[in-house]
Amino acid sequence: MMGYPGPEYRNPKDLGHVTQSLYVRVDDVDALFAGATNAGANVIEQPADQEYGDRRRAVEDCEGHHWFFAQSVSNK
Repeated sequence: MMGYPGPEYRNPKDLGHVTQSLYVRVDDVDALFAGATNAGANVIEQPADQEYGDRRRAVEDCEGHHWFFAQSVSNK
């Protein structure tokens, strides 16, 4: 669960730097990317195969948090 921590909270956009990032495994990173892009997501990283066997992409949410979404594309 995620929620608003109170009036003194300062998100990454307020602070001017990233404070954390999430790495989420999904079934179809390309379909998720298309939906997020069509909805206006701020793209950090286009979908791309990584040398360690994942296909990954990244977006920034409205508060400045970075979200990485990946699916396994090899048996490494």
